[in-house]
Amino acid sequence: MLGEEDLKVNCISAAIGLLIQHNIITHQELDKLTKTNYHVFYHFLMDKLIEEEFSKDRVIQT
Repeated sequence: MLGEEDLKVNCISAAIGLLIQHNIITHQELDKLTKTNYHVFYHFLMDKLIEEEFSKDRVIQT
């Protein structure tokens, strides 16, 4: 059974993969994030997701 830390790492790894796949995050941004902690990454991730949602709303409305 996976521990809580293993689960967090797996979730973050999956999130990073999706962000890169959909061109929401660049490899340069990822390099910077690997030097930070989970708290900083969480806030960055939330900002990117919110930004992406607003971008989708603008595209749909036009």
